[in-house]
Amino acid sequence: MNRLKQVANSLQNPARPELVPSGYEKRCGLLHSEWAYEHLRWMIQKDSLGQDIFLLGSHSPLRRWLAFRFCEVLGRECEFLALTPDTSEVDLKSRRELRAVDGLQGALEVVWFDQAVVRAALFGRVLVLEGLEKAERNVLPVLNNLLENREMQLEDGRFLVAPQRYDRLVKEGKDAGQLNLVRVHEDFRVVALGVPSPPFPGNPLDPPLRSRFQARHVARAPADLLLQRLHSEAPKAPAEVLQQLLKFYETLWELMQAQGSTSGMEVRSMAFSAPCYPSEESVISAAKLLNQLPQLPLHAVIQRIFPFQMESGLLNSAMAKLVTTILPTEGEEKMDIMGVVPASPGNVRVQLRCGEALTEVRCQGGDGECSVDSRLPAFQMQLLSEMVAAASTGQDLCIIGPRGEGKTFLAQHLARCLGYSQIHTLFLHEEMTARDLFQRRTTNEKGESIWEPSPLLRAMEHGGLCVLDGLQQLRPMTLSALAPLIQDREVTLYDGVRFISAWRWQHLQGAASMAMAELRRRGTRMTHPSFRMVALATPARAKGWLTNEVLQLFHFFVLPRNVDLQPVLWRSVPLCPKDLVQRLLQLRNELLEASLDARSPLWTGQNPLDTQGAIHPIVTLSLRSLLRAARVATGNTTQDVADYLQSALMMDFMPPNESGALVKILQSAGFSLRSRLVRLREAAGMAIVPAAPGEMLRIGAVQLKVLAPKESALIPETEFFDNPQQTLSLHDMLRDMAAQEHLLLMGNQGVGKNKLIDRLLMLLHREREYIQLHRDTTVGSLTLVPTLRNGVVSFDDSPLVKAMLHGRVLVIDEFDKAPTEVVLTLKGLLQDGEILLVDGRRFVKCVAASMDASPIHPNFQVVALANRPGYPFLGNDFFREMGDCFACHAIQNPDEESEVAMLQSYAPDVSLELLHLLSSSFTELRALVEAGKLSYPYSTRELVNLVRHLQQFPEDSLAEVMENVFAFDVYDPELRRLVLEVFQRHGLALDPVNPVDPARGRGLRPRQLLQLLAPRICGQLRRGEGAPEPVTVKSCSLQRQWRRRWRGVADQPGDAGAEWQPLELHSARARRFSEEELWFRMGSVTKDGVLIRGQNPLTGSWLGNLLSMAAAESTLCVLSSQMILDVYDLKTKQCRQLPLAANGHRALHGVTANNTAMVALPGEGCLCAYDARQGSLLRIWPRSGEAEAFQLTLASHGAVKLQPWHGELLIYAEGGQELVVADMEGAAARLEVHLTGGLRSVDVLSDCRLMLSSSTERLELTWPGNSTGRMDVKVVSVTLDVDPHFVSHPLPASQLQLPDHLQSSMGGHSHGHVMSDGSIGSSGRHGLLSLGLDLGMASTPIWEYPRREALLAYLRSQMEAEDFALEVDVALVSCWHSASNSLISVFSPVGDSPLRARYGMLYLEALNVSSSMLRRVLLGKVPGLGSQSQAQPGPGTDSSLADQGLLLTRRKVPDRVQHVEMPQCLAVCELEDGRLALLFADSHVRILELRADSLALQEALYSSMLGRPGKEDPEMVEENLEFDELEEGEDDLEDFEDDGQDDDSTNDGAGASGGRSGKSDAKRAEAEKVIKEARERAAEVRKIQKMKLELKDFDHAKYDELFKVVEKEIMQLRVILQSIEARERERTWLRGKVLGEFDDNKIVDLAIGEKNVFKRRGQREDHSFLQALPKRLSFVVDVSGSMAVFNGDGRLDRLMATMVMMMESLVGLEHKYIYEIIGHSGESDWLPFVKMGEAPKDRVERYAVIEAMTDHAATARSGDNTLSAGVT
Repeated sequence: MNRLKQVANSLQNPARPELVPSGYEKRCGLLHSEWAYEHLRWMIQKDSLGQDIFLLGSHSPLRRWLAFRFCEVLGRECEFLALTPDTSEVDLKSRRELRAVDGLQGALEVVWFDQAVVRAALFGRVLVLEGLEKAERNVLPVLNNLLENREMQLEDGRFLVAPQRYDRLVKEGKDAGQLNLVRVHEDFRVVALGVPSPPFPGNPLDPPLRSRFQARHVARAPADLLLQRLHSEAPKAPAEVLQQLLKFYETLWELMQAQGSTSGMEVRSMAFSAPCYPSEESVISAAKLLNQLPQLPLHAVIQRIFPFQMESGLLNSAMAKLVTTILPTEGEEKMDIMGVVPASPGNVRVQLRCGEALTEVRCQGGDGECSVDSRLPAFQMQLLSEMVAAASTGQDLCIIGPRGEGKTFLAQHLARCLGYSQIHTLFLHEEMTARDLFQRRTTNEKGESIWEPSPLLRAMEHGGLCVLDGLQQLRPMTLSALAPLIQDREVTLYDGVRFISAWRWQHLQGAASMAMAELRRRGTRMTHPSFRMVALATPARAKGWLTNEVLQLFHFFVLPRNVDLQPVLWRSVPLCPKDLVQRLLQLRNELLEASLDARSPLWTGQNPLDTQGAIHPIVTLSLRSLLRAARVATGNTTQDVADYLQSALMMDFMPPNESGALVKILQSAGFSLRSRLVRLREAAGMAIVPAAPGEMLRIGAVQLKVLAPKESALIPETEFFDNPQQTLSLHDMLRDMAAQEHLLLMGNQGVGKNKLIDRLLMLLHREREYIQLHRDTTVGSLTLVPTLRNGVVSFDDSPLVKAMLHGRVLVIDEFDKAPTEVVLTLKGLLQDGEILLVDGRRFVKCVAASMDASPIHPNFQVVALANRPGYPFLGNDFFREMGDCFACHAIQNPDEESEVAMLQSYAPDVSLELLHLLSSSFTELRALVEAGKLSYPYSTRELVNLVRHLQQFPEDSLAEVMENVFAFDVYDPELRRLVLEVFQRHGLALDPVNPVDPARGRGLRPRQLLQLLAPRICGQLRRGEGAPEPVTVKSCSLQRQWRRRWRGVADQPGDAGAEWQPLELHSARARRFSEEELWFRMGSVTKDGVLIRGQNPLTGSWLGNLLSMAAAESTLCVLSSQMILDVYDLKTKQCRQLPLAANGHRALHGVTANNTAMVALPGEGCLCAYDARQGSLLRIWPRSGEAEAFQLTLASHGAVKLQPWHGELLIYAEGGQELVVADMEGAAARLEVHLTGGLRSVDVLSDCRLMLSSSTERLELTWPGNSTGRMDVKVVSVTLDVDPHFVSHPLPASQLQLPDHLQSSMGGHSHGHVMSDGSIGSSGRHGLLSLGLDLGMASTPIWEYPRREALLAYLRSQMEAEDFALEVDVALVSCWHSASNSLISVFSPVGDSPLRARYGMLYLEALNVSSSMLRRVLLGKVPGLGSQSQAQPGPGTDSSLADQGLLLTRRKVPDRVQHVEMPQCLAVCELEDGRLALLFADSHVRILELRADSLALQEALYSSMLGRPGKEDPEMVEENLEFDELEEGEDDLEDFEDDGQDDDSTNDGAGASGGRSGKSDAKRAEAEKVIKEARERAAEVRKIQKMKLELKDFDHAKYDELFKVVEKEIMQLRVILQSIEARERERTWLRGKVLGEFDDNKIVDLAIGEKNVFKRRGQREDHSFLQALPKRLSFVVDVSGSMAVFNGDGRLDRLMATMVMMMESLVGLEHKYIYEIIGHSGESDWLPFVKMGEAPKDRVERYAVIEAMTDHAATARSGDNTLSAGVT
């Protein structure tokens, strides 16, 4: 001290002793050392020179304490100002306040109060400025002149003048008071404290400001001095442990300093940006903890000051690898609290057990009752014990843990343990300023401006425990304003009041002999000794809150990750089944493991081996969510819990890969999810039972009492139509409301979120408060709205406050649109039931523990409505931060059934079929959104608006109405085409090019029916009396081989592998109306003519030969030679594949079963098939997924045919001599017949008569009905020029409904048979009819329906093929269509391959025997277009892969390539709903409607889509319009006249109208001429541009083709990338500005006259010194020779298109992404096509890159360098 006094000028006698720091040398022993004396000596030297000081160093309180010690040594008064980004000019000069004028009631005046800078300058104090690097730019230059010349202009008109100049002016006789000159004290000095920036984060000093300081670097305290202090502070701690503590601290610093001097900026930046610097005071606090508990392992002690656990998020992966190498050996001692008793007022004695040792510690605490809950789980008791131990050293605490894991719970138990009867909670948010942490400006009843204390300030004054909830929300540099309070227990408030520590307070009362009243009069208060802070925070993220400066403020406690939560759940929800608790915990653990598994879609991107990084799982279940699930399980089933988990995790809004992985995890934990359809089926019978007030509202099994409302006007009213899906949502919402949960309804726009909650509140008679958030919503506007009335600030209650006071339901709409920091202010209200308003009021659920709070009404509930997260809504990510505070409900668009029921309520006059088409179209659009192919989620809202328009204006065409929704996409032709093609697939008549063009075709009627010529007899069927060889009958039994059942959905019993999958149906009426209704693809045809499933030759399996088609159980089934039955449900648009092979698996490629046939058994509802390869007779129920096989071997190996016969089945092989009759119940009979050439066909004549035919003879068998009777056999001959083919079974006369002349000729005959003509080419008949074959008469006539012209001649005329030869082969397939009583014949002109029908056309005719009418249908390659499809290029159904390949890579097409245009028809059958199905050789199926009545209805529906263009609204027609009176503008009006006058009109004004029409035509012709010339000019310019590009060797066609392939993906990717950039550049509110919009929080400041009361949008400055560099992307592509050689599967095409997509998508984003394209092949592993950062500038250069890649692939040698390319 004597050495310091030698250089000191003189010691001063302070006038304000409370402003002189004291006791710092005793408090910090490091200041009582030679190291500190040298710094103080230098400071005193600079003071003697009158120079200002800047102390530089790392983050540590030592520099501040050195400044205070400097003032203490010299006895100088001190003013302290902590700078933050919120510091403004007002804080540096003077602040206005409103004060009442004495003697004038209600009058106010502005009074100026000097701030710390001005006070220090006027009274000669030392001004300590801490944190200069935190202040915003252009704020500190206000001090430049004060520092340099000691001059400053104040806002109240005063001007500070340097003392020398002021004295000179006074000496010269100047009146300083009149000039408003104020003298700056000569002893005024400035001591600035800060860290250098760079390298530390912050703003660099302005050069003029920097030049005015004398700087000194305050290095870290020497190691020997620090070790000495450790021993003195912790005499009970083992010396070797203290040495290891110091070793860790020094090693960490040395390591970082070595990193800082290493070459490489990324290494240097890591040295200073990573928060890895505990200060000296932190190390000393750790030693104090060791002194209290010497048995603590050092590893655990270091965790208090340096939370290196991975759960804290302190260290990134690079730092973790460095720091973990220097950590001491890990160790852990179990701690427990054995007892807590009050020692004295404000002191608590706590007995701790650490390991086996018992230790008693003393803690500052409250005056309330102390207790500890011994039932706490072990991990919570361990944390609580560690927190009490740290509190005994006087440290403030910080608990780090994920949301909803019990941080608040631990803080409450700590308060109870230490005797704090009241907890002061300060909920932090990002909008908070440093001022808001302590005070809030308002007015009193007189209108005077006053400062309201915050909960933190109340806790400081009264000795309470303050919980800082949401520490991570505050900006780190704002959080630093708490440093003086935490480290010194001192703070200077904005109203001038100073809080000082208890030991300084005692010093002033003792040494300075100052009374308490005098200290309070001088604005000095004592920070209560029992005051303590507990901060709650979530783990830090990149550039997070856990910085160097924050690291030295607290002792940290990190919630462990893997702990046993069973005791917590059992204690909180004792009625929850224990096995369910275990499954919930298993689910939680598996979700956490999945977040670390790089193979899982739920992976967070973190290295599983990286144990030093916080985990932020994509999907997680917090403890709060587990407790809610356990409460749901109480009284409910496990399935209800699974349904809750599905909603809580928002699985409906997850990508398919993530939701699929989550389903597997839930199933492994024992939770089976029900499909949406299953739940909807349950909801179909769920009734809503309305109730009056006082009664119980019931929805299904859930009920809730209806309360009597006080304000009925606040009960919402809405138009609501009940449907199953929304009834289910109401049921779940009512369940959660009954449990007093807050609700979150999340979904796309227009799905009915508002209507659902309004409907529920209307049923409950609950009053509603409504608030809608937006991006400008602030914390203040969310809670209270400040207003200024008569000079007094008053706050109007927001809907939130009204709802809390009166027990209403608060509906918060657009919850995701407000900034995250705003909605997070509600987190405390939702999870803890507590909220602090800006007017000082505090609301809590229970006020028993606190009398200064208002109670929240018990009926208060919050319902938040939000859109789903992610693109394209781009809302805030509130769900990640506070999603577990709600009972979540995913609101989806209604299913088709529910949606149609709703639409029908809105539009009862619109056709139900049209509503189904619209609903199914929108359903597919939503599926495309889920698949990422569309961005805009089309909702029910748009659909409702469409049908309402159709209901009101039925004459408008559907295309015009559709434009109301899709006009937004008018400038995106690719998107427009995609959307409108969806509607076309569903049969809606829209044109993707010009949907509202009135000139387009209005649809074609189906071909008119043709009256047939009268039928005539053309032959006889005679029964002879010959003696054929007898037919023997042998009875046998069928042995069952196997029976199998396949499940339809995942949660049903049965074998897997045959689940229902979506079926993509296409409408055939997109362009015109025809008999063709629908079509779909089973697979496609490769270039080699092989049928495969799907359209990808790489993944598509062999489809096999298509053998048969039949209908059963309302499904359509196709059997292939691989013994796979494809089942199609056209109503539900689903399909499945049943493997019917004997082993249950599909046959291998090449193994066929071509002898297989399949038929449907009428009345049985099943299919029968025969597998000749296995000798099995199969019976199949396709919908239920059941099948059984019976052993049945046939003697012949010909093609097996099956035919039903009155409940039994006929089975025979072509060319064989055996007929099997089976009843499918196990009994069968074998008939041995003897026909020359073997059996060719078996025809059913009646219940007991069969006709067996070979190529040369026929036999009629009379079946006795049992196998023991004798078979009657007769020879049958047919006198006919052709061989008839029986198509129908015996048809009753009532079903045939024959014309009168045929009916009379039939006589008493009861049945008839319809036959087709086997001689197609030369036959002149449509079909044959036989009447009475079942009667067994000797002779039966055969009738024919003669043709008007030959079939082939008609086909030649219709197909417009001059080379159509009369001898061309025509394949015929036929069937009987019972729904229309028609014989169906499909003629396929056979080409050189069954995959290609000749002339691209097929012909179908339907012979109606009831009406003698013929319907003709031409089938073209494009379904629905008929003969018009001949002009269309390529295959019409996209089933052919022959033309795959891009122009860039396409080579010469070999001759063997199978081109498919119009394939041959293989089979035809009738569906159970009466429609007709046709199976084609390229594996596509068409569905036709041939019934006249159904066609008429469908055509009327189609016509209604096209509208009624000729109909005018009479209200829109202007009458008595006299054009003769118009002079100016007449010609313009003429253009709007109707030029469509009738030719036979006799109206006198026809001539005038015709004249006007002529003028209009002339102007229209003139306009068309101008347009034509403009187009020609544009084409000419385009041609010139193309020629210039061709000179650069640019191939337009090739690049355009590549671009079009990925055009949609390019647009999607660019939107995503640009949206990411937009989010990064998203502007926030910048407050404290002199221009902009008025800030409501500054209303008092505005009344006072402050300038910085405005806010404006802008980008908040990032104080990080690191510049964000562009992302570097490397695309490594395979351009080896195999890519070109095997490009048959399109691999090289896809690669080139992908590269075009990437290059085009990144155009214009070079500042964000730079890339390179490196190729590898057999020749090299390094082929730089694009160098890093040298992206192609235009499409010419991009095409050059693509061409270079393809050329290299075409010429590359064989070899593989894939591995080396990846390593390189």
